[in-house]
Amino acid sequence: MKIENPLLGRTELQEEITSIITPTKEEVLKSLAKSQNIDESLIVIKKIHQKYGSNKSVVTAYIYK
Repeated sequence: MKIENPLLGRTELQEEITSIITPTKEEVLKSLAKSQNIDESLIVIKKIHQKYGSNKSVVTAYIYK
């Protein structure tokens, strides 16, 4: 889910990632930068949430312009 927030100059992104273990912030950062075709320095990872026993993580991130 993508939400444009022009007042703060950012895009709020919520994405689901499948992984056996909870991914690190660095792994998520590289994955988002590659999928969105932007520089890693423009992304801030807000939260990585994985339910116990699940292989899916929900990542909340901010992409600044």
